[in-house]
Amino acid sequence: MVTAEQAYLVGGFALMLLVAGWLARTGVLVPLEKAGKYASIDGLRGFAATFVFFHHAHIWLIYRQGGVWEEPASRSFALLGKAGVWVFFMITSFLFVGRLLDARAKGGFDWLRFFVSRFLRIAPLYYFVLAVMVLLVAVYVRPRGGMDTASDMLAYAKWIAFGVTGRPDFAEVDVLPLTAGVTWTLAYEWTFYLALPLCAFALSVRVNKALLAASAAVTLVLLYYNHSFGSFGAFFLGGLVAWLVRAGTLRGFATTRMASALCVGLIVLLVALPKGRPLLDLGLLFVFFWLVAQGCTVFGCFALRSVRYLGQISYSIYLTHGLLLYLLMSLRAGSAPTLHGHWLAACGLGVALVVSASVTYRLFERPFMRRVDWLTERLRRAGAAATPAPR
Repeated sequence: MVTAEQAYLVGGFALMLLVAGWLARTGVLVPLEKAGKYASIDGLRGFAATFVFFHHAHIWLIYRQGGVWEEPASRSFALLGKAGVWVFFMITSFLFVGRLLDARAKGGFDWLRFFVSRFLRIAPLYYFVLAVMVLLVAVYVRPRGGMDTASDMLAYAKWIAFGVTGRPDFAEVDVLPLTAGVTWTLAYEWTFYLALPLCAFALSVRVNKALLAASAAVTLVLLYYNHSFGSFGAFFLGGLVAWLVRAGTLRGFATTRMASALCVGLIVLLVALPKGRPLLDLGLLFVFFWLVAQGCTVFGCFALRSVRYLGQISYSIYLTHGLLLYLLMSLRAGSAPTLHGHWLAACGLGVALVVSASVTYRLFERPFMRRVDWLTERLRRAGAAATPAPR
């Protein structure tokens, strides 16, 4: 039986699709990019980002009612967050392990360009969100005399480093509700990126010895701080799918209606299972992702223009929705939280989120992504100039 909250989720998602479809069709904020080699994965990314938003919208209802930030008791709403993040990790690993596999045949991998592209892809929007978060914290702590203590400076440093060694509070202010805690995943993303030279070595891709040693040392340190079984399991399975796709396994079956029906069945089974079985959850999600990576669009859903648009701005949706939820709930702080009032506001915020994410994508994502080759070449020239000529 469909609950009221699940009905609001479906309705809110439909509204977001309508807005995304209009923006994709008109190109009024950002043009929709052409479908790439893995267009179905682009669509899946759009679903994952919006589902994480609804996951945190549900948590905010719990938080307003009881003052505790905790995982939803509802299996479906808990999965929106957990499975959404695992899908992001699988996509990341699938794409970059796939590039390593392709580079093995070509004889090399451009590590400088890789790290430049990752930094310019993640950092600009992250630092914007961090600046807004610090501003909100400053408003809270202003009566206490500001944020100039040594502990606050250490907190700044850890946050600037993407929280890879922890995400502390500022001046004892709980920052979790400000961003919905979404930034924790970036620590895992960077752990994966910095461990990729080790993965390349395991796949027989040529890696500079100094880079390999640095990768091993940094990875060991980061694993000490970030060690979630489910998260690293998702990265491993995404890389495995990259290998399976290149092996051609399930290629013919994945584009059939039977494969789409199987994907729907896997999601229904995933929701129906009781909590506490992460291995089984990962396994079901792995098969689902494998089919999507091979081209399954789930009856065309992942090929829709509106869904691909959500996928294009998914990083902005993911990273900024916590701030918007916080601002909305702050405006509603004086009213008693009711289920229908909360979800009507959340659905309206979902529409605003699609528009605002398009703006942040245009301002903080697209311009910097277009500068990857330019910055890579500048750094390469600077490195060559600093290297002494052989005698």
